[in-house]
Amino acid sequence: MSDCAQEIENAIINSFPEVILHWCAVHVMRAFRKNLKDYAFESSDKLILDTKMNYLAHGRNGKKEWIEPTFKKILEIAEKFPEFSKYIQNQWISNQERWTAAERDENLALTNNISESINKKIKYYYFGGTIFMRFDRFVMKLIDFIVPSFYYRISQDIRLRDKIPNPLPSEKKPKKSTIRLDTEKCIMLTDKIKSLIVNSSANLNTLQLGLDDLLDKVVKAAKVQKRMTQYFSKLSIPMEIKLSILTQITEFGCNTPQFIVENAKSFQDKIITDFHLQIYTTL
Repeated sequence: MSDCAQEIENAIINSFPEVILHWCAVHVMRAFRKNLKDYAFESSDKLILDTKMNYLAHGRNGKKEWIEPTFKKILEIAEKFPEFSKYIQNQWISNQERWTAAERDENLALTNNISESINKKIKYYYFGGTIFMRFDRFVMKLIDFIVPSFYYRISQDIRLRDKIPNPLPSEKKPKKSTIRLDTEKCIMLTDKIKSLIVNSSANLNTLQLGLDDLLDKVVKAAKVQKRMTQYFSKLSIPMEIKLSILTQITEFGCNTPQFIVENAKSFQDKIITDFHLQIYTTL
C-alpha cells in the first residue's frame, strides 16, 4: 500500500512488477479534497462529491456493482468543470481497483497508518530527523540499530500474541453538549430581548411574537438534529461511514432553524439513499 502519487506507483511497479498495489484511503481523500478546493462548485455539490468519494474509499459494506452508479453521480456533478471531470476519470475511475474498498479483500487494511507510524518513528527516533545523511551511515544505522530493534519487537509480539488480548476499539461518540449549549444561548438572548421589549414604552408586540416563533423553531431544530444524530449513531454500519454521516448532520445543523425543521425528513432519506443504508433501516 502506498500514497496515490504517480511517481511512487511508477517506482514500485518498475522495481516489483509482480506486486499488487493498493492506495491508502486517507491519502486518496486528502489528494481529492486538495484538488476539489481549486474549483468553484456549490457547497452542496462539494458535500456530495466528498461524501461519495469517501464512501468508495472507506465503505466496507460496499458492493462492486455500486461503484459504477456512484461514479456516474460523481461525474454528473464534475462535468460542470470539464477539467475536473477529466481529473476524476484519469486519476480515480481508471485506477478504481487500487483504492475503492469494494475492490479490496476484506482482510486487507484500507490505510497505511501503521507503516506511516513506523516511518515516523524511524525518521525522528533513530535518525533524529537528520536530512541528507551520508548513505554509508544510513545503511550502518539500518543494519546495526533499526533492523535488530524491530526484529526484537516483532518477536516479542509473536510470543505474547496468544497471552495478551487485542484492545477493543472504542467508538467516538458525537458531542452531546453542542446542540444543547447553542439552544440555551439562544434562549438566554431571546429572553433578554423580550425583557427589553416589555420594559419599553414602544409597541413592539409584533417583534415579540416573532421572537417567540423563532425560539420555538430553534428548539425544534435542535431536537431534530439531536434525534437524527442518535438514530444514525445506533445503526450497525462501518465507523468510517457513520462518522461521515454525523459530519453531514453537523453541517446540516448550520442552516436556519426553519430550514432544518422543514427539510429534516428529506435530508435523512437522502443520507439513507446516498450511503445505501436501506438494508439497515426501516423508517
